[in-house]
Amino acid sequence: IEHVIESIEQQLANGSVEEAQRELGVAHRLYGESDVLDELGARIEARHRELRSEEIDQLIKNARKKDRPHDEAIADLEAALAIDPHCEEAHRSLVEARAAEERSRDEARMRECETLLATIDELIAEGNPARALEVLDTMVRDIGDFRLARNLRRTLEQLL
Repeated sequence: IEHVIESIEQQLANGSVEEAQRELGVAHRLYGESDVLDELGARIEARHRELRSEEIDQLIKNARKKDRPHDEAIADLEAALAIDPHCEEAHRSLVEARAAEERSRDEARMRECETLLATIDELIAEGNPARALEVLDTMVRDIGDFRLARNLRRTLEQLL
């Protein structure tokens, strides 16, 4: 049994919790129940929790890196929650990452909108309201309707 204990301790030191659990199962079948094996079982479980916690912490740390793309950060946080669905820090970070992703998408839409509105202004200045209306329709279809677009549509329809 001493050899089994040493082997299991080595597996735990190496972070091989599954192998340690397998060896403990074999030891239980060979030697039956014992306080020593029960203690090893408790140590295996504690090491398993420790390794899971370390993995979750690393995933959260990776997700919080400033240059990390939003989709990768969200994937890391979802992986952390797959390990521990009750991790409040991962939940909070996931909400923050999703909000940052949404802000980034909104900013990109606004930049696209500003570019298209500048194009519409140029078309109006060139005396081409029909083409300006086509660009506006495309913008609304791609980005969504908003008050400025509705007002601009009325003005362009009056010019036609």
